[in-house]
Amino acid sequence: MTKLGGTIEADSIVGEFTRFTVTLPLMSVHSNIVDETSAASTAGTDGHPIDIKPEVLVVDDNPDILWLVSNILSADYTVTSVRSVAEARKQTERQIPAAIITDIMMSMSEENGLDFIRYIRSNKFTRNLPVIVLTAKISEEDKIEGYNAGADAYVTKPFNSDVLKTLVANMIERKNADKDYYRSSESAVTLQSGLEISNEGKQFIDMIRKYISENLEDESKLSPTELARAAGVDVRTLYRRFKKYSPYTPNEFVKKCRYAYGANLILTTDLTIQEIIYRIGMNNKTVFYADFKKIYGMTPKEYRSSYHKAPE
Repeated sequence: MTKLGGTIEADSIVGEFTRFTVTLPLMSVHSNIVDETSAASTAGTDGHPIDIKPEVLVVDDNPDILWLVSNILSADYTVTSVRSVAEARKQTERQIPAAIITDIMMSMSEENGLDFIRYIRSNKFTRNLPVIVLTAKISEEDKIEGYNAGADAYVTKPFNSDVLKTLVANMIERKNADKDYYRSSESAVTLQSGLEISNEGKQFIDMIRKYISENLEDESKLSPTELARAAGVDVRTLYRRFKKYSPYTPNEFVKKCRYAYGANLILTTDLTIQEIIYRIGMNNKTVFYADFKKIYGMTPKEYRSSYHKAPE
């Protein structure tokens, strides 16, 4: 605050209110003060950079296990230890860790480790975190249940410390590599009009497009509700994904696909225009002609004629 030339003032009346006023001067983004402050934030008192370690959250009701895991990992990670699922939830809300290690059986908690894993996988901010199950409960059925809940790996108690360290390091490294990739231009593809989307977005759009093409003749299957059902999401999530990956709403995208398919049939088949209208799930010839001309700048018949016109 001093380096930025700002001030903090406190004003309060006991039992009624407390008010803090922070005042900062307006400065250029190239200010030397900002540069010095940025440098100071990543350096210790001796001027050397501070090594910020990734955080590993460990959840186990056994304090001896918490101590042991912390002792194994603390040289390379900031280890946060909690003894219940409720504490673990609160901790992830305060700070998202780089990885999670959890037991399944929790005598001090109403919820068990599987409940916590499901919570992690249901939260969009934590669903991609590496989750390692560290437990003595290890039957094949237990493993299947854990993997279905979203666990990435199992480590059996008693465990080898080198195995645990290697597993944690590899999972964090892989997660960071995936993050770097999806933030890079390498993972982007051009959808249209220069709009770039990730591979995840392309897979979503391609899946929706395929579903639409397979159900064009059945209008009841092309509502936002049915598109969401096909995508395995709720309607609100469907709209969010369209907003993220496409310039169209779901209904607009259905219309775009319908007319694109119709235009393709006009050029590649000998079907009549009326047959094509039925084939793409429409029954109003007037609406089809008006919309087609608006999209392609000519009537369907003119569109077919222009394609088949012999070169001069």
